[in-house]
Amino acid sequence: MLAACARPPAPPDVLGVAVASAPETLDPRFATSAVAQRLAALVAAPLVVIGDDLRPKPLLAEAIDAVDPLTLLVKLRPGVRFHDGTPVTADDVVFTLGSMKDPALGSPHATRLTHLVALEAVDERTVRLRFDAPTPPFLVDLHAWGILSRRTCAASRDACRDAPMGAGPYRVAKGLGGDERLVLAAHDASPLPPPGIRTVEVRVIRDNTTRLLELMDGRTQLVVGDLLPTDVEAVAGDPSLVVERAAGLGFSYLALNARSGPLADERVRRAIAHALDVDAVIASKLKGRALRASSILPPGHWAHDDALAPPAFDPALAERMLDQAGWPRRDHGMRFTLRLSTTTDRLRRATALAFADMLGQVGVDVRVEVRDWNALYQDIQRGAFDAFSAKWTPVIEPDLLYWVFHTSSIPAPASAGAPARVGGNRQGTSDAALDAILEEARRTDDPAARAALYRRAEARIAGATALVPLWFEDELVIRSSRLTGFALGRTVSLLPIAASRLE
Repeated sequence: MLAACARPPAPPDVLGVAVASAPETLDPRFATSAVAQRLAALVAAPLVVIGDDLRPKPLLAEAIDAVDPLTLLVKLRPGVRFHDGTPVTADDVVFTLGSMKDPALGSPHATRLTHLVALEAVDERTVRLRFDAPTPPFLVDLHAWGILSRRTCAASRDACRDAPMGAGPYRVAKGLGGDERLVLAAHDASPLPPPGIRTVEVRVIRDNTTRLLELMDGRTQLVVGDLLPTDVEAVAGDPSLVVERAAGLGFSYLALNARSGPLADERVRRAIAHALDVDAVIASKLKGRALRASSILPPGHWAHDDALAPPAFDPALAERMLDQAGWPRRDHGMRFTLRLSTTTDRLRRATALAFADMLGQVGVDVRVEVRDWNALYQDIQRGAFDAFSAKWTPVIEPDLLYWVFHTSSIPAPASAGAPARVGGNRQGTSDAALDAILEEARRTDDPAARAALYRRAEARIAGATALVPLWFEDELVIRSSRLTGFALGRTVSLLPIAASRLE
């Protein structure tokens, strides 16, 4: 039971939103974390948003038409203005996407624009995009890239890092400073109707218990995503709060470094997967509020093979596989030692400890290392880990499989004459046949043909078992009963704030 401390409630016309970590930027060209991308979309409106069917829908764009397999024509919605009152034009779209392609900017999204070879402002509201190869994922990618003002953001690389000049339903009234408080003010000339909530105060509250207390005492009215399943029980029965949930798109997984050592052997990796009672962890640690994963693509996704089964919990099979792989139990009863890295997040830490116990039962001595995410991320990029547990969110476009599993996506440090290589293949697997399937899927426009290719890819990935699929957690929102009209979607966007009201 949580007891709320006495604090002054938020002003009646201000929506208080709590987040668990600070956004690294509000410039969508650099935003990679979930919190940064969610907040950036409030400030810089993207051309499209993603619906609950996981398909793109026009937002800043009025329409996007395929002229031919290599050409898109984007028509902008009329009457939309940036926060400084200037109109959003085709030239601003050319600037935003063009700057992301420029190596001098250093956008982490640049590789997503590799096949975009020409941008042309046909008129004030029309943009022509030309590609050198079919790029079906591009329309989905657009939802993460808010359009920025050339007039303001071209001044320097960091001109719009903290207060982007966008056309979202809110503008930055106060940047995130030392007090870790961001204030957003309503903007009435966005692609959406004028917001009913005129001021949004976003505060970084890292401690989970403190976030709940602030919800209970009325200082905060909304927490999206940064919640644990046990939080629902903590606020149960509080009439001032409402809990909502949606089937999540965040893929939790256990990554195994396949570069060297015992984990380089596919049999060892498969044995580890069979030693984990994932269903028991879902029941105990997540209170049943998650769906078991068999792939990085969520159940019901149009490209996912719903017949694909996750690794079965079978510790006896795991023992036999480890023996066959040449790792028998030694005199002390253990086969080898494994470092399992995780973050300070309470759920991730508890999960890692549960996995360590399960693996110990089959003779794998697991040492759990709790790390700050930024430090852990640096090690992950260098391949300096044995295993780590983490989460991809949200999983929408199946081309994510290319980023996570293609050989070219293995991160590598800069070397003489070669820049650093970024990518999501942190487990370091290389499979030429899988590469070919993922490359063909990138070139294929037909949805049915793409789905068939991704299902073939899923089968190969499941066999390699370098990324053990765990679960898709339900997305949770706790809001004040005073907040009405907030429609929680599968992508857990903050844009519904603009259609909400405080009663």
